[in-house]
Amino acid sequence: MLRLIGFLIIIFSAISPVWAQSETDLKQSFEGRTVTLRIDLPATKAGVNIYPERSQPFDYREYENRIKRHGAFVRGFEVVTITTLKVKGKHIEVQFAGHGTPHGVARFNIHFSRIESWMLTPVALLDALGRYVEFQTDVVSSFRQSGGAVRHGVVKFGPRSTYLKEGLQTREVLVFRI
Repeated sequence: MLRLIGFLIIIFSAISPVWAQSETDLKQSFEGRTVTLRIDLPATKAGVNIYPERSQPFDYREYENRIKRHGAFVRGFEVVTITTLKVKGKHIEVQFAGHGTPHGVARFNIHFSRIESWMLTPVALLDALGRYVEFQTDVVSSFRQSGGAVRHGVVKFGPRSTYLKEGLQTREVLVFRI
């Protein structure tokens, strides 16, 4: 009986990254990591809203208006640090600080129809942010090994910031700066 319990503990610890995680686990996985932005982040606490469950996960009009009204906190292709990650109701808030900007104002708000513990995995966060934030290759590889692939159905070609998938509109494919 003790062998069975020991075996189950070993198996559970080996596959636990695939299973449900907590906000604390996500914080430990992401806070303090540096990433490269693929878009400008507006200088407003409203941040950038992402809706990964929708066919159109990014509202370009809302984004454009926030950049025009508030300016950019940090520019695309700059390296920033994830300072804070919070699970708030039905969304995950990821805050950033750039070089020379120690207090995180810029953020992504990743909205879901519901959040359950089994959804709180690094791969889910990578999937949601993958078009807007470039994570280090070793981070993506380690999270893939611990529970699934990133960006199903997306073709990567050319520079690391170039991604295409079926159903994109012209304005989603073209890179623009305001």
